[in-house]
Order: sequence, then C-alpha cells, then structure tokens
Amino acid sequence: MDGVLVIIASICGVALTAILVAFFTTIQFRNIGLWRFLRRRSTVRLIVGVAALFAIVIVFFGVTEFVAPGATSLMLPSADSEGNLNALILVVSAVLASIGWLFTTYQQERNVAKDIAVRFVNQIVHDPAMERHKLNVSTRFPEGIKVEESNIKELKKEFRRGEGYIDNRIPVYYSIAQILNAYEQISTGVLEDHLDESVIKDFLGPRMKRAVTSKFRAIIVDIRKANDFGERPTSFEAIVALMKRWYDIDLDK
Repeated sequence: MDGVLVIIASICGVALTAILVAFFTTIQFRNIGLWRFLRRRSTVRLIVGVAALFAIVIVFFGVTEFVAPGATSLMLPSADSEGNLNALILVVSAVLASIGWLFTTYQQERNVAKDIAVRFVNQIVHDPAMERHKLNVSTRFPEGIKVEESNIKELKKEFRRGEGYIDNRIPVYYSIAQILNAYEQISTGVLEDHLDESVIKDFLGPRMKRAVTSKFRAIIVDIRKANDFGERPTSFEAIVALMKRWYDIDLDK
C-alpha cells in the first residue's frame, strides 16, 4: 500500500511539473521553440533539480517494496501504516514546495537574462556613434532603398578615399559595416545563449530581418563570397545562422 501511495504521489508530481513546464513554454518561449527552450542552461538546471527531487522520493520511500515484495524501505517502517502515510504527506508537501522554489529561481534567472538583453540592445542600437552611422547610411540609401550589387564598387572606392556624407566624412561602406557588426555581435550573443532569444527576437527581429535580408543583403553576399575552393569567410556567420533559424532565410544562397 505504501508503494502505491508513493507512486500515486510521484505521478501527481510529474503531472504538475508537466503542466507548469507546458505553461512556461506556451507563454514565454513561443518565439524560440520547445527544443531550444529545453537546451537552455537554466532549463536544464530546473529539470535536473525536479528529477533529483523525485529520485529522492523514490529511494527514501521504498518504491522497491512495491515492485519487489520483501524489500525494506530506507526511511519508513513498513509495519506502521499511519506513520508511513503521515511521513508521505510531509515529504510530498516538501517536494512540491521545493518544485515551487525551483520554478521561482528559474523565473528570476530568466528575468535577469531578459533585463540584460534589453539593456544590451538599447546600448548598441541607440548608441550615439551608431546613430551617426545610421544617419550616414540614410543620406545615401533612405528608408525603402536598398544597397544593390551595382552600388558596391562605388561604395568601396569611397571607403578607400575616405569620403562620406556627413560632417565627419565617414564613408557609407564603413557605416554599413559597423551596423552589420552590431547585428553580428547580438546574433552571437543569442546563439551562445548569453542573450535572451525571445526578447531579442521580439525587440529586434523585424528590424534585423529588414536590414540583413533586404537593405544590406548585397553587402553580406559580397563579403561572404566563396573562393575557388568553395570556402566562405567567417564574417557575419552568426547573422546568417540566426536568420536561418528564425525565418528560414539562407543569406548564402
């Protein structure tokens, strides 16, 4: 009977955990998918912690006594049914409370990660130097006008001559490179799980998509041209990987 109660309690606990994980997955991680959610270090720690709690329950409550009659419980005397039940209730309550604590800790970690991601994006996107680069580009390629392959040769000439379109004479090609470098830095942070992916995709995804798959795509394609051996430079490989992951767009094709 004790084994039955333990198994029932374990099943209830597993069901509760599944419901909570499903809730968090549905509400917070719809932008990145379940598999990448499960691969996060914070998620792994959460799952390992919950699994460890259930392992403790199984070992110390002597489930082996249910599946193998005659085995002795490590924690409870099998003759005292009332004592077993009271202890079972106590420990199951402790386990559920521990699960709640694990989820609270997990949520705090994710909130910190989100805050870091937001501050990082604001720092890069709204940096005064970055604003100057965007202004420099917009004077040559206003909103809705993209860089064409035919523009690249002239842009490179201007870069070599140091010619620009604003007071400090920053070449447009250099400004485009700085903007793409910022997106590459953000993409690397996402791919290496240093920045919260759901926040970055919500805040910056559409803007990045327009910039790297349309406005500056010709620049990326030109820089990443394969050599005679079919090898591509590593420049902007994080951007390429992230656009493939988020929007199934291959910038190398």
